Amino acid sequence: MKNVIKKISLFLTLSFVIFIFYPQAPFTKNKNPLIKGVYPSLMLVNQRSYLYFSIDKNIYLTKCDLSIDNCSKSIDTNIKGQYPHVSKYGNDYRMLYVSTGDENLEELRLATSKDGLHFKDRGLLLSNSKKRFTWDSKYLHDPTEIIINNNFYLLYAGRNTEEPDSSSIGLAVSTTGDPGTYMKKGKVLSPNNVYFGKKGLFDPHIYHWNRKYILIYTGWDGEHQKWGYATSRDLFTYIPNKYPIMWSTLAWEGVNNIEPSCILNKRQWVCVYRGNSATNLIGKVRLHLNCINNMPSSYNPYILQFICRISDYLSN
Repeated sequence: MKNVIKKISLFLTLSFVIFIFYPQAPFTKNKNPLIKGVYPSLMLVNQRSYLYFSIDKNIYLTKCDLSIDNCSKSIDTNIKGQYPHVSKYGNDYRMLYVSTGDENLEELRLATSKDGLHFKDRGLLLSNSKKRFTWDSKYLHDPTEIIINNNFYLLYAGRNTEEPDSSSIGLAVSTTGDPGTYMKKGKVLSPNNVYFGKKGLFDPHIYHWNRKYILIYTGWDGEHQKWGYATSRDLFTYIPNKYPIMWSTLAWEGVNNIEPSCILNKRQWVCVYRGNSATNLIGKVRLHLNCINNMPSSYNPYILQFICRISDYLSN
């Protein structure tokens, strides 16, 4: 009888340990997509989420209440293009994008707006290198930008072949943000730095967070595209987190979760992204933060959830 009790006790103990420490997905997703579109860019304007995206190479805006997943009717921004990234500097909204006429993804352009609704093209920011063996001599796309002390840091994806394997993330810098003023600084993150992105890195988005800079991106391993992040103190040198932080789990997503764009807050990050590239649908996900280092979780064991909830309770 004693042996039976010991076995039962051992079984219950092991079950409890597995339950507590078993890795859970470090995110919470909406089961259904928000809207139809590609290349989402999300920003917060007066406590309202502005979601820019592209359909048929025209760029649109929809205003959303992401707390109830309700988005308004889409508005045409007057820009024909793709890969938009929108931010605000002073009184101006700045849209970085690839123009519709640029079928070969050779140019990044700037458009500006006073109201965030109606944009006007201002000119060429960056073009691909014409040197044959330069890392971004074939394509450049997926622009993102952060403005620090009136300096403009533009990150983008580029490669020198048709195949995605060589796709890396690079940096260009300007002191004014005007067309014709950006200087390329080379690659800052390469596929050989990321095990789940060994076949190419894409979709950079840069944020200032927790007294450092965090670069969210996607990595392609030849079969799936997952999200990762890298941190930097100076915007020039990046240390990638070892593990992915988001990946495909729903039927409508297919095998890819790409083009992430996020709004950051204390306890979680609200992000939009494109799932299945065949159906071009945009979904929403909440990334869980690790309360130990205040960074996105690579995994989310129950014990960490418990610690973070206690921490949240004590901080309120």
